Parts: sequence; C-alpha cells; structure tokens
Amino acid sequence: ENIPASVGRATFLSMDQLKLSLVAIASLCPGSLTFVSNLCKTIDYQAFNGRPWQKDYEIGLGAEMYEVPLSPAYHGAMFSQVYEDALARSENHDVYLVGLSENVRGHPDRWVRMHPGADTSVRVLDLFATGIFVAPDRSAVVLCPAGEGLIDMDKDAAMMKVASFAHSLKKRDSGDSLIGGLPVPGVVTDLDEVLRKAAEKERAARHKQWEHELAENSYQTSMASVQHRLLVQGFKIRVVSEVADRLQEGARMKDWAPGVGALTLKAAPSPPTSPKTVGEAQLAAVAAAMGVPREEERAERKEIVFVRNRKAEELERRIKEIGRLHALHDRVEDETFSLPLPPPVVLQNGGHLLLVVVTDSATIPEGGTGNVRGVNVGIAHFMRPLRDKRLQASMNPSVVILAEALPADWRTVADIERVYFVPGSAFSLEDLDACGFRKASSIAVVRGRRAHRQSHGATEVTDCHVVLATSLIEQNLPNDSQTPVITDHAFFGSCDFLPLRTIAPVEAVQRETVTNVGRLPDLSKLLWAIAGMIGLAPGGAVEALMNQPKCLDDGNVKEDYESLEYADYLHHPRYMRGQVFVASVITGLAACTVYNPDLVLMVRHLLQAPMLLLPVPQEWERRTFADFATWLLCSRNLLALGIFRSSTAADAGAFGRIDLSAPTHFYTYSAPPGRETLMIRSDRVICMLPSQS
Repeated sequence: ENIPASVGRATFLSMDQLKLSLVAIASLCPGSLTFVSNLCKTIDYQAFNGRPWQKDYEIGLGAEMYEVPLSPAYHGAMFSQVYEDALARSENHDVYLVGLSENVRGHPDRWVRMHPGADTSVRVLDLFATGIFVAPDRSAVVLCPAGEGLIDMDKDAAMMKVASFAHSLKKRDSGDSLIGGLPVPGVVTDLDEVLRKAAEKERAARHKQWEHELAENSYQTSMASVQHRLLVQGFKIRVVSEVADRLQEGARMKDWAPGVGALTLKAAPSPPTSPKTVGEAQLAAVAAAMGVPREEERAERKEIVFVRNRKAEELERRIKEIGRLHALHDRVEDETFSLPLPPPVVLQNGGHLLLVVVTDSATIPEGGTGNVRGVNVGIAHFMRPLRDKRLQASMNPSVVILAEALPADWRTVADIERVYFVPGSAFSLEDLDACGFRKASSIAVVRGRRAHRQSHGATEVTDCHVVLATSLIEQNLPNDSQTPVITDHAFFGSCDFLPLRTIAPVEAVQRETVTNVGRLPDLSKLLWAIAGMIGLAPGGAVEALMNQPKCLDDGNVKEDYESLEYADYLHHPRYMRGQVFVASVITGLAACTVYNPDLVLMVRHLLQAPMLLLPVPQEWERRTFADFATWLLCSRNLLALGIFRSSTAADAGAFGRIDLSAPTHFYTYSAPPGRETLMIRSDRVICMLPSQS
C-alpha cells in the first residue's frame, strides 16, 4: 500500500493517496479540500482593506498545522479540557487542538490520533504526548504552565474577562517594566491569584470526592456479589449476614465530610480476633463440604473458559473471512464476463457520486472496452474515505466510474459494495447521461496516470481534457443544480480555463500580489489556447477531439506550461469553495517538512478522519465560533475546523439582513478567530468525527 511512512530519516508520500483522498472527502464535505490544502502550504497573511469575506478568507489561508509538546499540567486531563484551555489562552482564540501524538511502549513510531475523542485522557508523563494544533503561527500556541489550573470555556463570562484582562496587564507590565521585566503588583493581579487558588482548591476537592464515590460504589458492588454468591451456594441468610457484618466492621471506611472539602478516615473498633477466626474456619469448612471451589480453582476455571471463548471467536472470524473471499472470487468471475454496470434504480433516484477519469487519449482503443486494460486510477484511495465505518449507511453513496476502459486497479475495490463502472468518454453527452450525471450529488473529474507513456506532453493534454470535460458537464447541468464539480490539475495555470459557474459578482482582492478574483478570460483567446494545447487546427477542434484514433499529443506538443502567465489559484473562486486540487500542493507539503518533519504523517492521519458539513442550530446564531466549537466537542463529540460561508452573508454580518435566495459565492474560512467570529444563519461548519480506537 502506497501510504506515507517514515524509515530512518526518509519520508515517503503517495501522491495518488493524497489527491484521491482529498477529492473523495471534498465530495462529501465541501470546503474540506481547501482546508487541508492550505495546511500543506506556507502562506504569509498580510492585512489589507477589502470586503469582509475577503478578509476572512485571507485569515484562513494563514492557518498551519504544528506539533507542540504538551505541558505536564495537562496530564490526566480530558482532550476537551486541553482543547478549551489552549483556545482560551491564545491571544485571538484561534488555536485549535485537533489531535494527539504519543509514544507507545514497544513501537518505534509515534501513535497519531486526529480527534481521539472528547473524553480521552491525555497522558503526558508516561506517553510523552504532544499536541497537534491548527494555528496561524507556532508562537500563537500558549499552553498552561505546570502548577496552574486549566481554563474552562464554560465558566462565567465575567470571570473569563477578568482573567484575560489580568493576563494582558501582566504581559504589558512585564514588557514595559524597567526592572528586569518584573510585573508590578496590583489589585487585578491579586484577584487573579485568588481566583486561581480557589479554582485549584475546588478542582482538588472535586477529584477527591470522585475518588471516594468510586471506591464506595466499588465496595458496595463487591459486597453484593459476595452475598449473592454465598446465597446461591446454599448458605443460610444468617451466616451470610454475619460474614458481611464482620467484613464491614473490619474495614476502614472513607467518609466524606460535606463542606470541608477533604477526606477523613474513620476506623471502626477492632473486634476480637478469635470469633472472626472461628467464623472464617466454619465458613471454609461449610464451603468445602458443599463443594464450593476455592479461589485458586475459580481462577483456573475462568482462564480455561476464556481460552475456549477466544478460540471459538477466532474460528468464527476465520469462517467469516473464508466466506468473504468466496464471495469476492464469485464477483471477480462475474465481472470477467460482464462489466459491473449500475442498476437503473441508482441512476433514476440519483444521489450517487460520479467519478470521471480522463487521460491523454480521447478515444476508446480498438478491441472493445472490456478487453482493454485501462489506466491506473487509484480507486482504493478514493473509496477509503467514502466507506469509513464511522459514517452512517446513509452517508455512503453509490459510486459510478466513467472511463474509456476498465481501470487497471479495479480489482482493489472488488470487495466494496455499490461501486459501478460505465465505459464511455467524458466528452460524450450520451455517455454522461448513461451515468446519470444530472442527478449526481457530486462529480469529480480526475486524471488517470499511464505509467508506460514517455511523452512529455501527456500531462498537459490531460489537463486540457479535464477543462473540456468540466465545461461540458457544467453547461448541461440544470440551471438550479447545486452539484459540485471537483477537478484535478497537474498545472495550476490550467485553472484559469475552468468555467466560474457563478452569477454572483466577485470583486478583486485589493493586493498587489493577488490577481483579480472572478476575472473572465477572453473567449476567443481561450478557444485558441485550447486548440493550441492539443495541437489541433482551430476549425473542427471538437470533432477532431472526438474522432482522433491516436494519442492527441502525437509527440507534437511544443507548448511550455511553465511559460504560461502566473495564475493565482489560491484566490480562484472554485478553489475557495473546495473544488480544485492542484499538484503543487504536494510540492508545498514537501517544502514544509523542512521545519515540520512530522507534517506528512499528520496530514496522512487527517485524511483518514471523516469530515462532515453541519448547519448552525438556530439557538447558536449570532454567538461566537469559540463557544459553538466548544459545545460541539463537549456535547456532540465533533471537532469544528472551519466555516463554509457565503460572501453575501459575510458582507451583511451576523446582525444584517440576508437574502438566502440571492446569488452568492461560497468560500472556506479555516480556523477563524473564535471570539471575533459570530455564527450566521447560512453558515455550514466543517467538523471532524472522532478517530477509531
């Protein structure tokens, strides 16, 4: 399996896995592709005066992922508590804990878990846990010093403001002081110290009370089990009651004193030794006479039963695996003689996911589609996020693949249900209708790789085919269709030829280093450029494209894509809403590993975590993103990563009037400042599900 791995000082990364996993996640969760792609690049955010939605997007571009060693103060705390503390201590409330990295004894590699769960205990001292944060900068991550209490986002707002104000005063005084940076004592500092000590004392008392309740509940449960076992064995009630009383009298019971905040140990008076010894001897004699097994015999019997059950479970697992392999063998045999076409009911009902594969060859080779081996697509990487066990069955859509020939790696998904193949061309409207593209929930146009080809123009021609297929699909979708069309590009310069497919005005970002957003290219220039890229005459280019029997480059492509005008794909409207994957993301990821060596491993685990797009509940409108993200984690065990927002809603603000029926442009707002960002009715929140144990 081509997955990122670390061997010594070398790190390996599969481009197909990264690309196809991102495209698959973007098919289920719009905006997630932009979020992950931005984490793989280093972008310097510079403030500028523009529209509110442009400022939001620029802030999101600066989000990066860092691995930071956690403070010993977090040892034993829950993941949600560390998340709240790091978020509250950051200056702009824009530092989000998204995962943990731990050293497991006996394993050479670190154990990385993205969103391990809100109730997961953080083990810093024994597993040397480090936190994985999404933040604008490494210096923005501020952790709790050892010996201090954690900040809870659910505390009273006034107390939070006082603590924040005291922290700012301390920071300002330490910077402006002329005597070694010592803070000037004052009323606010003393109040903060009192609040900290009170919170620490309350936390310690609460922890001790929890220990007491746990121990007492365990003791009562054990006593009830002993009494029940003796009664089942035939002992009289009087004997059982006497044994229980003797055991309770000889025990040291912990009593909790309410209001004191401490544990007091109360020892019962010790009874005479001889009656207790005699009672134990009588009890043992009676038990032996009735055939009650000793504790050693019980342990041996339990071990035997456990081994038998484990062998039975292993045998059952093997039987299921053999049955699965037999079913897979039968399915592969059936597909040898007939292609796995989608049932008519799937195309009629719609809601499926359409994967369109294009290559540098525009026509089906001779001999029939079923008799020709197609290109390697990497379907297994594409299907893995779509069939995650953490997703509900309703969120696992049927997948229809359109390609000129059956992909060479089709056998890798032979055991996955509801994956179908339709032979045809991406440039034929009839073949697209055979896939039900008008009713698809999402459409992805990706490049298939042909490893044996040696032509240098193959990738350029493939990019051209991606643009042509996307234009044909979007021109024939219904006018009111909201189906996203996700594209895969080898050269970011080809993004300028994609149709914008929006009637909402998108203004230019007022920066010297940024090109105009929404600038429509000249139509005649676009057509001539496409004709030149594929090496055809301007007249009849589409007809030649459909009927050319050979590879379209034919070794005659002379265009140098590196000489094309620089295209700022980061500010392309399609990239903003998560519908464009550019291969330069891989280059940026490799460059970022120079100062962040574990970035590849973190991105790999991030791609394995399912993402969802959730609406904002009505009661959370006009409230801060930090409060909503904390509520999602603590109450729903979902980790909020960003916002998929409308530009019209961003310009109107949380308290403005929004016309939901008006045309608009959507963008991804990654890791927004928690206190400054207010939730709007039309917002959709990008969330991550907890990882598997």
